[in-house]
Amino acid sequence: MTNFFTACSSGYDHFVLPWITSALIHNPDAVAEVLVEDENQFKIGIKQLRLNFGDRVVISSMSKQWADWTEKAWRSSAIRFLEMPSIKSDYIYIGDIDIIILEPILAGHLHHMEVLNLPYSNIVRSGGHKRMTGLHFADFDKWYGSIKDLSCYQKWYGSEVTNDEQLLYHMAETGPGLPKEIPLWAEKYRPVHGIHTSPNRKIDGPINWGVNQHWSKRFKKLEQEKIWISMLPFFHPSYTSILTTIRKYIIDKSL
Repeated sequence: MTNFFTACSSGYDHFVLPWITSALIHNPDAVAEVLVEDENQFKIGIKQLRLNFGDRVVISSMSKQWADWTEKAWRSSAIRFLEMPSIKSDYIYIGDIDIIILEPILAGHLHHMEVLNLPYSNIVRSGGHKRMTGLHFADFDKWYGSIKDLSCYQKWYGSEVTNDEQLLYHMAETGPGLPKEIPLWAEKYRPVHGIHTSPNRKIDGPINWGVNQHWSKRFKKLEQEKIWISMLPFFHPSYTSILTTIRKYIIDKSL
């Protein structure tokens, strides 16, 4: 079982329900857990999620220690790596809340871990800045077993670096280790698993959402899923606008 795990500040609340829904539709053996500032904001939405997915869903408020972290983006983005999930699972996938997950993720990451000979699937970004990517798959017991004391990294973060991907690099380096002497494809294996609707990107900018023919086909299939349709009334208007933008782009580009 894989736990799709992340955390978000209130400015990203509108991504929570769609992220969970898309992840669990495409990964039927998975669970999803999201830490938010105020779980009470999701009372109605989580009822519908549980009608669809049962106890495979957890939305809970962050502990008070993170209260001042949510005020700054560079801090809030790191909480997902510094907090221990409440759901014990075989594998953990720590991802970005603003991605529409459109495929199963397990097999590819297990193969990548085998090639890396490490208890996680991720890559070191090029450029020499000592950064992993923010999409991190790992063996639950081996990853957290090698990290041990998350509070030490919490103290280190901010005093040494202010980038969550540099934090993750440091955790891997001081924990299970970094990738060594691996094939070129494994150095570049960093699947997004869907459409990345980042507020910091444009749908067709130089760094974009990744809406191509492959993902547009899967997006259209998602929109026909009964569970997805049942969740649409519970999505925030801001997110409904994102879906409208994707639909229009697919039509305009004939994807």
